[in-house]
Amino acid sequence: MASMQYDVKSVQLSADGQAISYRTRVKAIYGVSGASLGSVKFYDGTSTSGDLLINIDTPAGTGNAFWMMVPGEGVLFRNAVYVDVTNITGVTIYYG
Repeated sequence: MASMQYDVKSVQLSADGQAISYRTRVKAIYGVSGASLGSVKFYDGTSTSGDLLINIDTPAGTGNAFWMMVPGEGVLFRNAVYVDVTNITGVTIYYG
């Protein structure tokens, strides 16, 4: 019988920075776009020098929302999660 994970958490960012400081799995991503095309990049580590594991191009148009559920158990970040954002209002990361 499969078990369900109950300790899923979330964190919100509106600028580049370390979202999570330890090993975790990113399970879903929700964000709100800025006026121009943008991107959200997720690196394994504490800066952009880590491995790029998720790269999302975001739609143009202030207030447009984007949502991505990651299949299975999520994407494993072995060290930490660093997020680099371009032209977005904010992003919420669900992890556990």
